[in-house]
Order: sequence, then structure tokens, then C-alpha cells
Amino acid sequence: MEFDEQGCDVCRQQWLSGSHPRELFTFAPGQVSFYQCDLCGAYWEETDRYAVQVDQDRVQKFRELLEGKTR
Repeated sequence: MEFDEQGCDVCRQQWLSGSHPRELFTFAPGQVSFYQCDLCGAYWEETDRYAVQVDQDRVQKFRELLEGKTR
């Protein structure tokens, strides 16, 4: 999916401006973080190279892995 087809105008502009939607959690500092747009609800995954819209299942998978790491 092309970047201009992901999320909404607001969250895409946040990424383009050097900002980002609301951070949910970081799985591996400096490697992957997850965000959610407060306007459209889109979930985003950011790595050291790019940000891409992902589905809720992917976010949940990483959240469960993170919770398992912190127990």
C-alpha cells in the first residue's frame, strides 16, 4: 500500500513533519515502536527506516511479546 493510502491526512502529515501519532509502546528501543492516530484510529509501526500502517493484530502480537519479556 502506498504511503498516501495509509491512515488519514492528519497522521500522514504528522509523519512527514517529523512528528508522529500517539505512541503506544516501544518493543525494541531504536528498532521498532508502535503508534495510533487519535483521529482515524490507524495503527503505525516505525522502524529506523520507515513508518507503515499495520493492523491491530500485529500491534497486539508485539504487545504480548513485550509483556512476556517484562514478566
